[in-house]
Amino acid sequence: AGCNTPVGAFARIKGKTVAFRGRGLSNDGKKVIDVSGHDVAEKAEELGRRMAEQALKKGFEKIV
Repeated sequence: AGCNTPVGAFARIKGKTVAFRGRGLSNDGKKVIDVSGHDVAEKAEELGRRMAEQALKKGFEKIV
C-alpha cells in the first residue's frame, strides 16, 4: 500500500476490551475490504496482526 491508498482504521477501548474496525478501498473506490474484531486490551498488538491477516485473506493485496 502506498501513500495514496485509501485505508482507514478505528479502535476503541472500553473497560478491558479493545474493538477494531478497518477498511481498505481500491483507488477507484469500487472494491472494499472490511475487517473487524475485538480482544482484551492487553492483546491489542495481537489483534492488529489478526486484522492485517484477515485483510490479506480477503484480498487487500490485490486491490492496492
